[in-house]
Amino acid sequence: MTYQSTRFPEVIVFKIKGLRATPVFKVIVDTVLDDTSRWIGPSTCVPVFRMEVVRPGETTDLPWTDRLIPCDDHAIERLLLACDEIESIQHKRNFLPDEKPKPRAKKKPEPKGPFSKRGYNLDNWSEHWHPYFDRPELTAEGAELGRLLEGYPFADRSPRDNARYIEMEIIHRIRDRFPTIYEVEKLTKNKLVQALTLISTPEIQRHGRPEDFCIHQAFHENKIPNQIDTYLSGLQGLAWMIRTGRIKDRDRKVVDPTDDEASEDKLFHIHGVGRGVTSDRAYLDDLADEEEMAAADAEEGIY
Repeated sequence: MTYQSTRFPEVIVFKIKGLRATPVFKVIVDTVLDDTSRWIGPSTCVPVFRMEVVRPGETTDLPWTDRLIPCDDHAIERLLLACDEIESIQHKRNFLPDEKPKPRAKKKPEPKGPFSKRGYNLDNWSEHWHPYFDRPELTAEGAELGRLLEGYPFADRSPRDNARYIEMEIIHRIRDRFPTIYEVEKLTKNKLVQALTLISTPEIQRHGRPEDFCIHQAFHENKIPNQIDTYLSGLQGLAWMIRTGRIKDRDRKVVDPTDDEASEDKLFHIHGVGRGVTSDRAYLDDLADEEEMAAADAEEGIY
């Protein structure tokens, strides 16, 4: 008998019950081979003996490649009845010994809906969010907010005046100027106000990029109602980098990703990798930054 790990066109698999010592297993094999020698039909099948090894449930297949046997259905039934040590006998084609069964593909559940006009599945959203999908008022108020933030931080104003502008013209007037956004603010627990407060700080006015101040885009019709979370997270990351000394004053210019000095431009890395973004940071740098951020927050009592 020789063993090879190749596919066989046609086999008959004899599964032996329970754990078997080698001498006992050999007796069973001899019994089966002797019985199959009297089977009727063309000898086209390789006999394969499947036995449990090490522990129950773990099996190994032993093909007897120097022997071909017929597939005699009536003889198979008689052997199963006569030999208690055999658990099952199966006729298989294109058989690979010890091949693991392919896991069943889990069928993805069909989305139940309801759906917004733009195709968002609202089934996974709390009902209090549903009214803010497909709200033209939200888009219109976002556009008005963008008009107020256009050109911010204003070069002809001091950082203090810019901060006062954000406070007086936007934050204090959200309720009457942006009533729909104000409703969303109550659901997001004032995250727009938090983002506006951050962009009003002198540090972010100095180090922020133009896209950091476009928080009005969170209310575009293509965005989900709580998109402000993403914009706030980006600003919080920028504020943390400034606080921990990772960003210093620099000229506002486009960084060439092929420049060897790009790795020292910390603002170049703030948003990591993604669509249209180039970064030369290794993932270990991100892990180190997360650890330092957690340590810094712990020192300041932020949990």
